[in-house]
Amino acid sequence: MSAPYQPDRRAALSRMTEALEAAKRARDSGFDVRELRRLLKESRAAFESGNYQDAARIADRILEISAQMATRRSGGPARDALVARMKEARRATRKAKRGRFDVQQPEEALRQARAAYAAGDYKAAMEFADQAVQLTGSSSR
Repeated sequence: MSAPYQPDRRAALSRMTEALEAAKRARDSGFDVRELRRLLKESRAAFESGNYQDAARIADRILEISAQMATRRSGGPARDALVARMKEARRATRKAKRGRFDVQQPEEALRQARAAYAAGDYKAAMEFADQAVQLTGSSSR
């Protein structure tokens, strides 16, 4: 009976790199990638402590989750469209502020959009950015 496969440093690093790229693709597709980020950190910690088998195993889990994400639709917008909409919301809010309008609500919506974006929830981020633009009265959608 042969010993179970023990990935070496290079093989573990290769899988971790592949997992990182898969996580980036999931993020850019609008998925919530907080769990993937947590697993990436775990994989890196295992790798840095010399536990290449665990690092590779965790990277494989990231790849599995990413593959599942890729097979279902996120319903969220593309990253570029979201970034453009958030910029539009920021411009509209600044313009309203220069016009001496109350911008407390649009600014709050924009803060929430940024938080959702940072969390990888592109669908919610787009909704908040849309809300910010609508609250300034300068919707161009």
